[in-house]
Amino acid sequence: MRPERSAPGTIGPPSPQDWETFLLWARLEGWRVPARELALYREELADSAFVLRASDGAALGFVTVCRHRQGGWIGNLIVDPARRGEGLGRRLFRHAAGVLSARGASALWLTASAAGRPLYEECGFREAGRVERWSWRGEVPAPG
Repeated sequence: MRPERSAPGTIGPPSPQDWETFLLWARLEGWRVPARELALYREELADSAFVLRASDGAALGFVTVCRHRQGGWIGNLIVDPARRGEGLGRRLFRHAAGVLSARGASALWLTASAAGRPLYEECGFREAGRVERWSWRGEVPAPG
């Protein structure tokens, strides 16, 4: 693992404006963030979303966590495109892993982008499979 760099800022809950920043960065990455997922993290899972802030209050990055049974999922890890390579993603990742550990998770999983893969491998994660994403636009057909 690379030596730890001291990443600036503080980690806390995102504000409504922070979510707009998250959505902008997600769109730049080509991520599709369903409205119901965003609503879930804004409402029922508000204690499971985190923003890393600069000393001036600007958002530097985001991460979400979700505890399920004995496992935990780390998701939506994204850093300001202008600030990548400064250790911010690593700081958010470690925060998320610490939160899940404190909540009793004994195993962690995530879905990695090509950009995030080196960080996760440095932290001991290994590829367990590949995910294909499919989507549908329009009226959902009735079953049967």
